Parts: sequence; C-alpha cells; structure tokens
Amino acid sequence: MTTRQRRLGVAMKIMGKPVVKPKGSNYSKYQGRCSPLECKNFPPQGSNQKVSPSFLNRLSLAQVMPWGVAMLLSPTGLPAIAQITSAKDSAGTIVTRDGESFDITGGSLSSGAQPNLFHSFEEFGLDSGQIANFISNNAQVRNILGRVVGGNPSIINGLIKITSTGSPNLYLMNPAGIIFGADARLNVPASFTATTATGIGFGEGNWFDAFGDNNNYQNLIGEPTSFAFDLAQPGSIINAGDLEVPDNQRIALIGGSVINTGQLNAPGGNITIAAVPGESLVKISQSGNLLNLEIEPPRTLDGQPSLITALDIPELLTGQAQGIETGLSANSNGTVQLTDSGTTVPTETGTTIVSGTLDVSSPELRRRSVKVLGDRIAVINATIDSSGGNGGQVWIGKNPQDNPDNVKLNANRTFVSRDSEIKADGKNSDQNGGRVTVWSEETTAFYGEITAGGAKEPTPQARNGRTSDGGTVEISSQQTLIFDGTKVDVTAPLGENGTITFDHNNISIVPGTGIAGQQLADNPLGFDVMEILSGDGGTSGFTLGANALEQVLGNIVLNASNDITAPNVSLNFSGDITIDGVNVTLGDIKTNGGAITITASENLSTQELNSSTTVGKGGDVTLNGGNIQVSWINAQGGSDGKGGNVEITTEGFFRATGTFDTLIEGKE
Repeated sequence: MTTRQRRLGVAMKIMGKPVVKPKGSNYSKYQGRCSPLECKNFPPQGSNQKVSPSFLNRLSLAQVMPWGVAMLLSPTGLPAIAQITSAKDSAGTIVTRDGESFDITGGSLSSGAQPNLFHSFEEFGLDSGQIANFISNNAQVRNILGRVVGGNPSIINGLIKITSTGSPNLYLMNPAGIIFGADARLNVPASFTATTATGIGFGEGNWFDAFGDNNNYQNLIGEPTSFAFDLAQPGSIINAGDLEVPDNQRIALIGGSVINTGQLNAPGGNITIAAVPGESLVKISQSGNLLNLEIEPPRTLDGQPSLITALDIPELLTGQAQGIETGLSANSNGTVQLTDSGTTVPTETGTTIVSGTLDVSSPELRRRSVKVLGDRIAVINATIDSSGGNGGQVWIGKNPQDNPDNVKLNANRTFVSRDSEIKADGKNSDQNGGRVTVWSEETTAFYGEITAGGAKEPTPQARNGRTSDGGTVEISSQQTLIFDGTKVDVTAPLGENGTITFDHNNISIVPGTGIAGQQLADNPLGFDVMEILSGDGGTSGFTLGANALEQVLGNIVLNASNDITAPNVSLNFSGDITIDGVNVTLGDIKTNGGAITITASENLSTQELNSSTTVGKGGDVTLNGGNIQVSWINAQGGSDGKGGNVEITTEGFFRATGTFDTLIEGKE
C-alpha cells in the first residue's frame, strides 16, 4: 500500500488490489450503484491507472470484495439497499441502468383499448439521488403495475417517475414491505398506490399475483377492484418522504401496518392510509380519484403460493433500512419511537400511525378527502388539511363505506394528540365547511384541534344569494370517549354555524377539566399512546369536563344511547345545544340566543334553561320527554327582537319547581 493510500483511510480489496475508502466521505450514499462488470471505468487488474477517491466513494462493500465473499453490507457494516433488477419471468420487464437512473421498459400489456402495463422485479430499491424511470410509449396505458418477488422489502430513498405520452396511474406491490426514506419523491402524471398485498384483483377471479409466474396479463383489464392479503402478518409500509401527485389525483398506502412521518400531498384529491388485517380481501371501488374500501373474507387459493414471511416494523428498521432517515427509531427492547417527539408507538398488524402532513387542500371546488383507517390509529404531531374552496372530508377511524355485512375497517382504538391539527374549512363565501369524523368501536381519545368552519370573509367568486355555512364534526366511540380538544371550531361568520356531535352510550359532564384535563397535567400529549392503543375493550362512560365543552365553537349535539348526566354543572355555550338520551339530568344551560333542544325518552330533569339574548331574537326551547321537571326557562329576546318559542311535549307529567310566573319570559 502506498503512503497516499494509507493517508486516505482503511484499506479494502478491489479485484485483488488494495484500495481505500476516503476518510470523511459520504460512502454509504453511493452504495450498490454498479457491479464490477458495470463500472466500465474501473481500472483493470494489473493496470497502473490510479483510482481516484471520488470514484471510490461510488463503491459499496459488496462491489469491492471478491464475488465469492461479497455480502450485502455497506462499509459501515449496515445492509446495503437492494437495487432495481427485473425478475426472470414471463412479464418481460427490462431494467437498463444509465448512471443513477434505472430505465424500466418492456413488461406485459393487458388487452383492451386502454390496457394495463405490468412489470415484475426481483428487487426494487433506490438510494438517495437515484431514479426509477417507468417508460411507456403507449399513450393509452391507464395503469402501470409493478410487483416485487424477491422476498426483500423495498427501501426507496430516491425518485420514482413515469415517462409517458399518456397519464397512467402507478401501483407498486411488495408483500415483504415498503419504506420511503426522507429523500423519496414522486414525479408521476396521475395517482400512486403502494401496497403490501399479495395480489391485485381485476373483476371476478383475475389476479395480478405477487408470487409465481401464472399471471394471465391479457385478462387483467380495467381498474383494480381488490387487494388480497394472504399472509397472516402482512408487510408494513413506512413513509418519511415527500410524496406528491398532481391536482385531483390520489395517494394510497395500504398495508398490514402503516406509519407516516413524512408528507403526502394530493391537491384537490384524496389520500387513503389503511392498515388491514391479515388473511383478508380488501374490495375497492373507485369513483373518480376517490378510493373506497371494504374488508371481506380472504380469497380461495388454488394451491398454496410460495409465500414469504414479512418483517415487522422493528425488523425493517434494524435491517436494510438502517442508515435511512425514517422519522422512527427502534429500541433494543423491540419498541419503536417517533424520533421528533420520542413517543413510543405500537407496530402490530392493523396499526396506523400518522405524523407529519397529509394535505389535499386546494382553492378549487373538489371532492377531496383524507381517510385514516385501521384497527388502532394514532395521530401524533400531525397536520391533516382538507380545506379549500369548499371544505373536504376527513375520516379517522371510521370507514365511510361501512357495510354491516362485511368485516369493517373501523378502528377499535383512536388517539389524536394535543399537537395535531385537522382542517376542513370552506374558504369560498358561497361554499360550506367540510366534515371531520373521529371514531372508534372501543376507545377514542381526542386532544387536538379541528376546524371545519365557513368562509371568514367574502370572496370575489361567490354567487349571489349563497352563504357559507359551517361544517360537521363528529367525535365518537361506542365505549370509551375522552375529549379535551384544544380547539373545535365550525363557526361561519357569513352563514349558519356548523355542528359538533359527541356520540356515546353514556355521557357525564363534570365541573372543570374532568379526567382528560387531569391527565394533561402529567402528559402534554394526553393519555399515554400505548395505554390508549393497547389492550381490548373499554368502559361504557364518557366523562367530559365542562371547560372543554364550553370551548367548542359551533352548535353542539350530545347523543347517548343511554343516559346523559350533568346535575351540578352550569354550561355556557355560544350556539345551539341539542341533547338526546334515555334519562337526561342537567344543571343550568345558557346559550346566549342559541336554541336549546332536549329529548329524553324516559325522564328529563334540568335547572335553568336560558336562551335569552341582548341583541336579536331569543333562542327557541324545545323539550320532549316521558316525564319533565324544570326549574326555569328564559327565552327572552333583545330590545330589537322577539322572544324565542317554547315547546314542551310530554307523555307523563310536567313540573316546574321555580316561580311559575317567571317560568317563561319572552316577547310576542
């Protein structure tokens, strides 16, 4: 070894000659770029040509060791990222390397005027700065679909692009798992779907399978209609990249467990993140760019395919993804933490974790939506934005395509942290706010912020006579509901306020902050995430602090299948209040001119009901119950308005415990 080589660093072997990795170089950035035969400028054995340090930076350990002992390791001892290679099967995929770009041509077409183009890869991975270029010269191709059959996860830390005269959608399927690193990007003309399914279905019985070489590509026509997850533990998906599709398109990440720490952007379009159970079939329907999901029992397989064992998230992070920025860290005890917050999160199949940004906002009038689905969901330090000219939709924990005949994609447990923000505002003054639903079967814990209001000021494009009303927010659980949101706002300065609904079996309102507020004193995120998402079952009660309820801006609905109790609480609202239960027991309620509607199928007992106002008309008061007992009702209007209407309907008795001559105050 020469003196110059010793100064450069640690010696290694290249074709029997000692060479070195320069000290301080970003060596792993270029790992796996070419094999010794592909590096045409490499000095031949016995040559006196010098090897420059810059060229050495481009070599991985697998390249500089003799082929007989080469391993998929980087010089740091970390596994190297598998590059893109075509599978040796009937798909006919051709991968041609041109510098840092992998040009993908060939493939197999389906029949039809708008065919689908299918590719098959042995490995599919990209290092930072590398490009996977799907090339299609057929302008009629509607979908490009690629499968990865080698059994290794896809670690993608570069750019995926499509070069085409048309605008095809792109589907990438790898049952072993998919990770998008912090440098991952998209340059595609339409929608993008990544999935760890083991098959993509077309119609009845036609499958693009991830295993074997029995795909009948000619018959795989039209749009995909289902994803098959044949593994008991489906592969996972992690996104730390900045993935964006063009306006009015779709991004979908569908796997056994899904974690997003990066950014997903689909302006005016739709984002779907779904963690699905193993051994199941996901039926999909596509209305424009909107992806609707339903879970059904698994498909019947003709013979057992050559299935892999997918790695779980801790195994992915400690395998080939080491050295890739994912926003996650794996601990020695097998747990996983979000790097930014240090929050420990579960990773079992069916878990969806959303951090970072999900953004479908657009000034245009679009049918935009964000869906976050799975058995256990946590939204932590996240921004979800579905605002625009008209407010969009956000579904967290509840599948809008819920079908009681099928296994549901509804969450059992849902958590939204205090540092998370959800937006569905309508910004045109002739359009309304959107809809936000946060839901679970067992436990919902909500500490974050939601806005789904109407426009705050007139906009030039507004049509005469149209108003901008507030949207709809539902925060619900079938069993345990915890609420202490920092802000929930569906107000509409130019129209009617929207509605916030709390739906539960039993609702109890207590003075002050309640249980949720007490927990926040110890944990800024709210309840411990693992506590909320772990375990099974829940309680049958919802204890709500009066302080949190009074901070809700808009019309409020409290809906319980059993009882609602707030006997010793005085509540002061800025909008309408609607309360519906079996037995309803309340203290004082004041709405500052908002309407009060209370329904109890059995017994209704309340203290003062005050819907009076100093300006304009007093709020209406409507009471419906089997038996009704009330202390006092005041529906008086201001000096420039009438008193509100008071309507009392009972099948049993009505009793006023206060002074009867002041029971109702109002102006005709």
